[in-house]
Amino acid sequence: MQLTQAFSWRRSIGELGSRIGRKLDLRPRLKNAAIRNRYREQNILILPLGIIKLVTGTPDVEWFIETGKISAERVRSALKQIHVDPEGLNCILDFGCGCGRVLSHLADLKAELHGCDYNPRLLAWCGKLVPSAKLAINELAPPLPYESEKFDLVYAFSTFTHRSVELQKQWIAELTRVLRPKGLLYFTTHGEIFRDNHLQSARQFQQR
Repeated sequence: MQLTQAFSWRRSIGELGSRIGRKLDLRPRLKNAAIRNRYREQNILILPLGIIKLVTGTPDVEWFIETGKISAERVRSALKQIHVDPEGLNCILDFGCGCGRVLSHLADLKAELHGCDYNPRLLAWCGKLVPSAKLAINELAPPLPYESEKFDLVYAFSTFTHRSVELQKQWIAELTRVLRPKGLLYFTTHGEIFRDNHLQSARQFQQR
């Protein structure tokens, strides 16, 4: 019993030491500071770390930028695969645009850019990051503040995952409404790893 308690005590101390070590590790902070300074010298806005962490789950500036670029490139790539020239689009909507993480990397397109989100705080930062975009608040349920058949393209990254099945159906219908004839809807959901983790957590909760 004493040996077990001693082992448990050493393990607790070890875990505490690891947590303290991670907090005292200045490398991520120094890396973030260097990146922020580099962009500041180029007059490029980098959002506060609190906003970045809220959106991506981590305050890593480089991760925030790179995942935004990757997501925007996926939109471009999907269009090219069906032989649609992104430069030929007239009006695009980022549904659930947040702070503009993806939209900012599509700002070079000729299309009129729109973004909507339910979070006014994130939307305010999107306006600073992508000043050319026209932004609007939406509620958790439809409708959107747009006329029918307005957009050539609507894209949404992982927004449907956070809604009930009934709301998903309502939003599919609403996004279809604001799309022009032959308009395109591109959306993603969380992958299998999120599904498996969620189901495992649900099973553990039910077994309590």
